Amino acid sequence: MFSALNPEELEGCFMDWTRPVADLCENEVIAIDGKSMCGSHNSGRKSVVCMVSAWVEKNHIVLSQAKVEEKNNEITAIPKLLELPVLKGCIVTTGTMDCQKNIASKIIEKEADYLLALKGNRGSLVEQMEDSFRFLPVNAFDEESDYGHGRVENRRCSVINDLSPIESKEE
Repeated sequence: MFSALNPEELEGCFMDWTRPVADLCENEVIAIDGKSMCGSHNSGRKSVVCMVSAWVEKNHIVLSQAKVEEKNNEITAIPKLLELPVLKGCIVTTGTMDCQKNIASKIIEKEADYLLALKGNRGSLVEQMEDSFRFLPVNAFDEESDYGHGRVENRRCSVINDLSPIESKEE
């Protein structure tokens, strides 16, 4: 039955159904992340099907998703998710690969805030940030520990407001 349905129409109906359930409000966290679909690899396809989803953390619901076209990565699919009209006032998070200027700009256009993961993929910016956290005073700090997935997880978050050591911070 599902193979006879138009995927775009089904997605539109699903989004109409989930919007009221999502009940987004100011400072709500929307996590954007890509995943490979289990069992989607077949003999006629070179790679597995990958989807990028916008996950509402508070309600544990997928608000929207976009398929990553073959021979592309999730960076090309994320702008489709950022077209959601409900992003205003929310906090959008992404993975390290998605730490891109155009993604940040699109989130700002939607009047949302963002938390982009920064890793070794951004060259000297990583080093500048590490130095900032090493030498500048911390404005806020929080720590959380819990047990999950068979291990103890410790999370620490530090916030600094001074970005003066960052070169090209306008970008």
